[in-house]
Amino acid sequence: MKRFKRAIALAVVLVLLAAGVCHAQSASIISPASSGIASADSLLVSVKVTDQRTVRVMVFQEMEQDAQGKLKAVDVSKFEASDMTRIRSEYTSTAAVTFSFTNASGAAVKPTVGSVYGNFGITNKYTDVVYTAPAEYTSTGDVGFYTKQFSSVTPGLYRVQVEILKADGSVESGITSFTAIKEKAEEKTTDNIFASQQTGALQFLQNLLISILK
Repeated sequence: MKRFKRAIALAVVLVLLAAGVCHAQSASIISPASSGIASADSLLVSVKVTDQRTVRVMVFQEMEQDAQGKLKAVDVSKFEASDMTRIRSEYTSTAAVTFSFTNASGAAVKPTVGSVYGNFGITNKYTDVVYTAPAEYTSTGDVGFYTKQFSSVTPGLYRVQVEILKADGSVESGITSFTAIKEKAEEKTTDNIFASQQTGALQFLQNLLISILK
């Protein structure tokens, strides 16, 4: 049984790596898959950390303005892979990626849930809104994993940001990954022994990875 579980774990990691991983020298975002699309009501964030480094992990929800100028969730119901590629490209080319929160004077400030981080995209279409408070994790071995699942996630466009910190707490570098969460599909009853209460291959892999890392 243990051998079988280890084999599954290896297969999961390989599949996730094949699906797309954002990485820097000392950290990589294993989940969500880079520019991925999932039908779910939860979000699994998993970051691999090496070299006994400390990282700061944050999740943003991307918002856009409605006709009255108020922020609303991005409608991802019709998003395809090409849309995610476009968004990633717009973010890379237009965002002022500083990987740190500072006030007008340049002093570091602690971000709060719901606060606005910045804008990106053509005509600054998308607005970064803090979805989760920052969490720091330090790997005490050669390899460590920060893993957290967020439940009751509503449909929309999300961005995971990982900051690699120096010994003094300042930011050395950072990586980011986008994911689109569509409304969870209605569950169907099936006699297949591999049936899952979650729909979609990615959601199955996410839940399996959680059980392995516990």
